[in-house]
Amino acid sequence: FAQIPKKGDEIGAKLGYLETGVADFGTFIADDPEVLCLPYGMTVNGKGANVRGKAKQHRSRHWDNKTVKQIVEQIAGENGLSPKVDDEVGSHKYKWFAQQDESDLHVVERLARRHDALFTIKNKTLIFKKKGEGVGSIVASPANIVEGTCRTVFAHRYKYKKVKARWQDRNEAKLKEVEEDSDSEGEATYTIAESFQDEGEAKKAAKAKAKDLKRETMRTSVTLYGDPAVRAGAKFVYAGVRPELDGVEFIIETATHKLSKAGYTVDVEAKLKV
Repeated sequence: FAQIPKKGDEIGAKLGYLETGVADFGTFIADDPEVLCLPYGMTVNGKGANVRGKAKQHRSRHWDNKTVKQIVEQIAGENGLSPKVDDEVGSHKYKWFAQQDESDLHVVERLARRHDALFTIKNKTLIFKKKGEGVGSIVASPANIVEGTCRTVFAHRYKYKKVKARWQDRNEAKLKEVEEDSDSEGEATYTIAESFQDEGEAKKAAKAKAKDLKRETMRTSVTLYGDPAVRAGAKFVYAGVRPELDGVEFIIETATHKLSKAGYTVDVEAKLKV
């Protein structure tokens, strides 16, 4: 029998094939293991870092004249994580940015949404980067697709022509608006409820939301035969599957690797790349 891990134990994960090599998925922190008997089995949930401590505690503070990179790096350091922040998405400077009764992790997630970034924690490293960059590209074809698992949904309700964001002009003491194009096939305008500190911040938020809405207009899911190169954040395309799907670029949202007596497979969930 495999030893039952205690909550907080570190677990290393490696997957692959002897013929082509094994990929290291990093170290995870065990959380709430579940043991089954007759028949025997064990499920262990793991997170990329120990976030049970102060990273999940709510607090309030603010930063003055700091870039996204500086804010994320500070939060990572305070939580014992090594920061890895993409220069492009980390370059925006805030005159004032607040953490308002929320956890450190929620702050970074909020920044990721505003700046169209991917936020994850792997191997005690806080990764903050542009979506679809530096993770490789995955091609799905009839040769590596598990039959009967390929599905694509066109969600027309997310087709908005424009996205508006509001910002507070302190000199004129009134709210102003900026807008970004989202989908040329859309008709309505989506307005972000939150107001922002300045025009630059509002433009960033509107642009990120416009991209996010367009991604939602086309989602795909498929199960592939096991491939350790399939990771969240990677580019994803179909080849030789179907006209109007082949060649369309997606970004993988989640990649669930499964190893069982039946073999090694990966469940992929992806959204349209914008």
